[in-house]
Amino acid sequence: MDPPPDKIRELISRLNEDQLQQLWKLHEGQILGPLLDITKKACENISLLVMDRLDSEPVQDYVTELETRHRILQRIQRNTMKCSDDEINMALFAVIMVAPVNILESRVAALEDSNRRNDQAEVDEMLARWRSACINGIQAFMPPQSTSLPRRLTDLPQASSDAVNLCKERDSNVCHFTGMYDPQAAYIIPLEATKSAAVSRIADMLEIFWGVGTAARLSALIGDPRITNSPQNMLSMNHQLHDWFDGCKIALKPLRKTDEGYVQVQFHWLRQGKCVPHFTTATYYPPFEMLMENSGILKDGSWDIGTAHRRSGLRLETGQTFILRSDVLNHIPSFELLELS
Repeated sequence: MDPPPDKIRELISRLNEDQLQQLWKLHEGQILGPLLDITKKACENISLLVMDRLDSEPVQDYVTELETRHRILQRIQRNTMKCSDDEINMALFAVIMVAPVNILESRVAALEDSNRRNDQAEVDEMLARWRSACINGIQAFMPPQSTSLPRRLTDLPQASSDAVNLCKERDSNVCHFTGMYDPQAAYIIPLEATKSAAVSRIADMLEIFWGVGTAARLSALIGDPRITNSPQNMLSMNHQLHDWFDGCKIALKPLRKTDEGYVQVQFHWLRQGKCVPHFTTATYYPPFEMLMENSGILKDGSWDIGTAHRRSGLRLETGQTFILRSDVLNHIPSFELLELS
């Protein structure tokens, strides 16, 4: 039964100016009617929506300082034209799109200095090392490829059941991001990447493109099983998000640590490229626009849009923020591992 008009007028009279404006916007957008229908049929859904308020923060461009990075690529190309193999492959391109610009500038300056001195051997060696470090560093995060059947789950490095149980206990068996029950423990850094050979390859890439200090700090973390095989290297994610996280369809940007020591992260939907990065040599240097298109980078700097929802029905969107908590401080997901991821 609908409430009498007098009752409706009384309820409206209690609203302040901002609430009245919001109500009018719902009416103009033809949302108010369907919302009232939902309230009549399942009022608990409205309470879920109202209570499920997600914070968000401004989102940076998909690739920051894109024009500067473009100029860095052009400088590399100009200074390696005499190399027997002057290819800038997709692995090197990918790293140049995300590495700190100040480190990239210093590396290119060294390349230009070698070129001015006509030290072609040094130029060749520098470019070859860059390409190799990028390929090896990226592959270190990936399970070995096989032309035969995929490896069994039991063949892959496994976290201890104690660590998985601690992760689930820490998060009350609820996904950080969807609020759904019975999540999986997703590794921030895959255990494949924590083997000594993989750590060495990652450290080499970090040292060249992120600096010696960053390389030493992060490689020490991923080489320490007390961290990588613990809740510090785990996130609670429902099965679908876990698959997307491992498949590089979503990413989490660590924003800051709170006063309590918790970690605040920002959710992002990643764009999907149009090709698998080639780790083989190419016959020519692809135009910048082609590299952009193949990698999924858009000139407007926008992120992708995904279709995942919380228990309330609200969508997960780029820019939304979440706080990763724990009563035990050394069980909180590692800010530094999230940075590397």
